[in-house]
Amino acid sequence: MATSSANQTHEEQEDVDPAEQSSTGQPNNEHSVDGKKGGEEENRADSESYDEEEEEISSPSVPPSVTMQAEPKLMEISNQIYKKIMFEYHPGWILHFDFHAELGHSLYVFDFTGLDRRIFRCHRKTSTVFQALYYMSHAMYPNLETVRKGQVQINMIDGKTVTRMLLEIHGSYPSNFAQICMYHTPMAVNLMVALAKRSLPKNFLEKLVVGCTFAGRLDQFYGLPTIEAATQRTLNNLNGALRIRYENERTFKL
Repeated sequence: MATSSANQTHEEQEDVDPAEQSSTGQPNNEHSVDGKKGGEEENRADSESYDEEEEEISSPSVPPSVTMQAEPKLMEISNQIYKKIMFEYHPGWILHFDFHAELGHSLYVFDFTGLDRRIFRCHRKTSTVFQALYYMSHAMYPNLETVRKGQVQINMIDGKTVTRMLLEIHGSYPSNFAQICMYHTPMAVNLMVALAKRSLPKNFLEKLVVGCTFAGRLDQFYGLPTIEAATQRTLNNLNGALRIRYENERTFKL
């Protein structure tokens, strides 16, 4: 009888819901283990879904059919990021971009007086800036000829101290430059560049020219007929160069 009663009690305990079992004061080990397993499964599912997204928009090593599906999505994402940067966060910062197919290089013109440093206090907006730099770096090299010949970059500094950030970005993400001209740089920046020659890439410093001056501002030449129209033209050129790059990645495989 005692054995039968014990077995019955044990069966009743097995039928108790884990949540009810915890309310009785008994350890709820089953619930904690299930919760741990559930959390691991959710994390694994999130990781798998993240990997799937990465594969969908990944490098040219994926099959052409997958790349063709990814191109419209990438173009939409980059276009939204460009608009945020050029029309909302830093209007007038990117004065001009153009891909010269006949010359084999791309041209960037920046006006750093249009760069609002207050944006960098917000993590989300700062992240958007670096995302824009990522897509801009892709657009500046749409084919292998531009990789070989390099880009031409003209920067209006006009006393801004953000030049250091520009130098650090180019030091971390090396690019091939044909020429980099910085206009109206203060004496402190000129001195800083001279001191940084040992730490920055040789390819970058050989093409860097600071202290350039002229009677005027770059937006007088590139902001025509209006800054809004010039910004829209630059946006179209960026998207066009990025589209050429994606087409080349899909067509040519090593």
